Amino acid sequence: MTTTLASANALLPKMVESVHLLVSTESPTSDLVACAHIAEVAAKLTSEWLGSPARVEVHDGCPVVRWGPEHPEILLLGHLDTVWPVGTLSRLPSQLIDDQLTGPGVFDMKAGIVQALAAVSLLIDEGAKVGSVGILLTSDEETGSRASRKVIASTITSATAVLVFEPSAGGALKTERKGTSWYRIKFHGRAAHAGLDPERGVNATVEAAAFVMATQSWGNQDAGTTVTPTLLNSGTTANTVPFLAELTLDVRAWSAGEQQRVDSCVRTWQGTHPEARIEIDGGIDRP
Repeated sequence: MTTTLASANALLPKMVESVHLLVSTESPTSDLVACAHIAEVAAKLTSEWLGSPARVEVHDGCPVVRWGPEHPEILLLGHLDTVWPVGTLSRLPSQLIDDQLTGPGVFDMKAGIVQALAAVSLLIDEGAKVGSVGILLTSDEETGSRASRKVIASTITSATAVLVFEPSAGGALKTERKGTSWYRIKFHGRAAHAGLDPERGVNATVEAAAFVMATQSWGNQDAGTTVTPTLLNSGTTANTVPFLAELTLDVRAWSAGEQQRVDSCVRTWQGTHPEARIEIDGGIDRP
């Protein structure tokens, strides 16, 4: 069996069309309706590419697309969700410019999904036996795969290889990834009028700001450990001392030891006001 480059190149127009279809179907992780819709679109697309039906399953509210056996020997794994909110297409449409596809989710990772479909399609056309190959597409990867993690784990019990078609920087093959930790942190203070009696308040925003500044010393460039405050919300009105601030923290590290070190920094941090209180949700997610 010889799969030629010419055979692969012949699929390019169909691949471009398929990527355009997926990218034009917006699918932010938090929008379950949008994710359910793209799951249906992807299942139909998979069936068309591979000549046998794909199926949509829902696990803890999270739709996944599955093709092939429940427990394949080789699993092609991907995700349909993106970080881009609905409406992004209005300013960043899916289009082909000078042989380069653009649009929300092209790189991460809708083009990779189509590459996986094309690869299996080529094998089928060449007469290869693909009965031990499976495809699983999830829709909550961008937020940590909390719902689909058990599905992935149960699917790969008999697998000898799992191939993920999400590229690294510059389109390179990704052979490893950092461990991740996610934290959602609430800083509790006490509200007061900012003009009449601010001294009666406990400013949750100030506590959050102090925490954010502390995180800047927790990373380790030599070890490749990054600690990144991402989302921050606080306050209710312009003239009120905030009683609550909420922060999301993203941690990436190459070793479990580094993850544990940063986790200790998060949990042992001492606030600036004795009456402020910190509430930590989350922790080490993927080693």
